Order: sequence, then C-alpha cells, then structure tokens
Amino acid sequence: KGSLIYVVFSFLLQSVLGVFVIAQVLRTGTGQVVEKELKYGLYVLATLGSMFGFAAALPEIYNWRTIYSVYGSKFNVIYVVDVICNVIIPLFLVVVGWWIVTLQADYINGVIMTTALLFIPEIDDQLPRLLGFDSAAIVETFLIQEAKLFYNEYLKLDEKDIVQIFDSGNDIETQSRIGKCKYGVDFSDFFITNSVMEGSDAHDFVQPFNVKVEESGPELDPSNYITEDCLLKRVEWRYTNSQETSPTIGYLRLTKLNKEVVEIDLSGVSDVERGEAHCLEGAFIITNFVMTSLSIDSLRLAGSENGRNFLTAVEHYSLWELTTDAKKLLEKAVGKSETCSC
Repeated sequence: KGSLIYVVFSFLLQSVLGVFVIAQVLRTGTGQVVEKELKYGLYVLATLGSMFGFAAALPEIYNWRTIYSVYGSKFNVIYVVDVICNVIIPLFLVVVGWWIVTLQADYINGVIMTTALLFIPEIDDQLPRLLGFDSAAIVETFLIQEAKLFYNEYLKLDEKDIVQIFDSGNDIETQSRIGKCKYGVDFSDFFITNSVMEGSDAHDFVQPFNVKVEESGPELDPSNYITEDCLLKRVEWRYTNSQETSPTIGYLRLTKLNKEVVEIDLSGVSDVERGEAHCLEGAFIITNFVMTSLSIDSLRLAGSENGRNFLTAVEHYSLWELTTDAKKLLEKAVGKSETCSC
C-alpha cells in the first residue's frame, strides 16, 4: 500500500508539472517577436536539452524487458505508472520541450524552462532518497530474491534434467530447447588459489582486471568496467606445490579473447611443478590478483562457458559496465569452459 502511494504521488507530480509548464506558455501567448540572435540561441539550447533528455530516457527504454520481469512479467498498475513516468513523459517532454524552449522571451527563461523540463523526469528517481530509502539496498534485495527463486527451481531438477542442461551446452538456448528455461544463467567464480590475504580487505576486492604487456613486462591492474583487455578465453597455470593447504602459483599463461598472450613465469625464483598444467577455457575475467616477487598468492576468476553466456550474465545482473569493443568480442566468442589438461 505504501509503495503504491509513493508511485501514484510521483506520477501525479510529474504529470501536473509537465501540464503546468505547457499551460503557462499557452496562456502567455506564442506570438512574441524574438530577436534573431536570441532565437538561434534558443534553438541550440532546445536541441541540446532535448538530446540530453532523450539520452537520459534511453536506458529505461532499453531495459523494458528487465523492468517488465521485475513486475512479475504482467501488466499491473505499478508497471503502467512506471512506464508513464520513465518512458512516456520523458519522450513527450523531449519533443514538446524543444518547442517550448524556443518560445521563451529571453535567455534566462530559456535556461529555467530547460532545467524544469530536465528535472521533471528525475522526480521518481529522487523520491526514494528523499524518503530515506537506499536504492542500492533495494536492488540488492531484488537480486537476492531472484537468485533464491532460481535456486528453488534447481532443487526440483532430477539427475536426468541436470545432465540435459549442463552437459548439452549449458546455455539459455539449450535450456529453452529442452523445456527447462528460467533456471538462471551460466556464470561462476573460480578460486584458483584459496589464500586469505591480510590487510585492508584484500580478499574481498572484486573487480575486473586489465591484462596487458608493457615495456616493463606483464601488467594486471584493476578496472571499474570490463574492457577488451579484461576478457580471457584460456587460463593455464602451474602451482609451486599443489599439495599445500594454500598453494601458490609459479606459472601463469593468459590467452585473451583478442588472441593476445600474456605469460608470467616465476620458475626462475620458485620451484614450479612440472608435468601437465591446469587450465580453463571459455570466457573469463580476473576479479582478484595478488602477486609477490616469488609467486602469485591470490588468483580468482569469474566467467562462463562461452561469450554469449558471459554477456547474458553481466547484463542480467548488472555486474559491471562493458565497453563497446568488449561486447563485440563476447558476441563472437565461442567455446566451452572445462577443467582440462593442457
């Protein structure tokens, strides 16, 4: 009940503000003579304001499927109001707002009108914060509840279902083909080492790492979003002593999706196990990396069996932003992730 009241309030406030802005202009008349320079300036201001308003509305338009699923994949009052507040009103103001701004009598009124037109679609986004709600906590709670629904569906599977889903490609298309859809996406963490790092939450540090080769040698540095340099298709490694409780790595070979190879070989300063190396193939990123002069003490990967599943997981759970080049690489990537001997 309380949530519905907030939604209706936001809807009414945005609608009334939009109608009042237009009514004020119509009431004062539209036949005013505007100086030539001012008129051109208002055209520029109106165009820039409309472009900004359209860009701000694009994410809501692109994410309509996700928003639809959030509301239970059915039309209801809250969903309709959400679409009106986040899609219809912003697009309406983009078109009508351009015309309104060009009718202003001076620059300051043009600025005020543009600001008002850009503020109206943001009211429902500001409302949770003004009411004391934590937007991040709301999103996190939704993701946890959704994950529990997927988990409960997995519990209903028998051995035959599991074999069909996970031994036949483990992707969304396979699940749909055998009638077992809506079981989540293929995306997992891989703890190559299990060392608990001491210090300022080093073990909990999780974000994509760029993998490059600089003049000084291999370089792995954290990034706030997934770039082309973050994406790996093959990871090979050898431990210094795999029999230890917390083994470290003495040799690491990373093959990126763009086919570049980065190799870290510490066999000159540490004893590295001989024989067959361990390896993973698919689409991965490094999410935790700690290295000393003697060994790699912490290595954690996250990824899927192929680029399509990786892309689905990142977009579905909004884990990290993707650059355009990284997204193109993932769309082309094909491969199956498995523990193997290299």
